[in-house]
Amino acid sequence: MLVVEDGAYRLLKGSSIRKDLVNSFSSHNYVRLRNQLEQEGYFIISNSSSFFELAKDVEFTSPSAAAAVVRNCSMNGRREWKLKSGMNLDEYENRSSIENLI
Repeated sequence: MLVVEDGAYRLLKGSSIRKDLVNSFSSHNYVRLRNQLEQEGYFIISNSSSFFELAKDVEFTSPSAAAAVVRNCSMNGRREWKLKSGMNLDEYENRSSIENLI
């Protein structure tokens, strides 16, 4: 689960983190971040053979970085993260910006 506060994107403890690497992701910039988090013990074994569990909250500067770490592939976080209403983060942020202008 992703929480947005004060311009930071926090992935919450207990979130599922995909284990399998998508081949095209191996040369992506976020691979280094993901590997660092894994080496620092942020990922723990879960009941699933396909996913790790996040051991503690992690803050990101972009929703795409958080999505890439979770899915283990390149993602547009603004389109992939969804609110409970089904609206994606991009739609929500654009709507909020427009409402603030009115």
